[in-house]
Amino acid sequence: MTNVCTAEGCNRERGYGRRLYCEMHYYRVRRHGDPCVLMDRHKPEVKYRAAHARVRASSGPATLYRCVDCGCQAQHWSYKHTDPAELVSETGQPYSMDPSHYEPRCAACHALFDGTGANQYAR
Repeated sequence: MTNVCTAEGCNRERGYGRRLYCEMHYYRVRRHGDPCVLMDRHKPEVKYRAAHARVRASSGPATLYRCVDCGCQAQHWSYKHTDPAELVSETGQPYSMDPSHYEPRCAACHALFDGTGANQYAR
């Protein structure tokens, strides 16, 4: 028995213990179930959480502002649903990569805005 990774075309040394693969292929199997999966490190799309982080980075926390609907202290950055290049998250939430398409809202107004369909008039 050789001490070489069993993944096709790999000549690296196997990992510690009774592993069949080198470290790279071992972790690919653990994460994806396949030692030959290649990850796309250059994802063209900013994900939902990262888009919200951009808004906080450019405008600060929403708590520094008043809610655009009721004037109370805001708690969330709320997507206005006005971006023509709107994206949709894996869980079905629309969002924008552009921080200018967000407004500060209190939790109650944010839920009302997103939950009643009132936001559809802005599209």
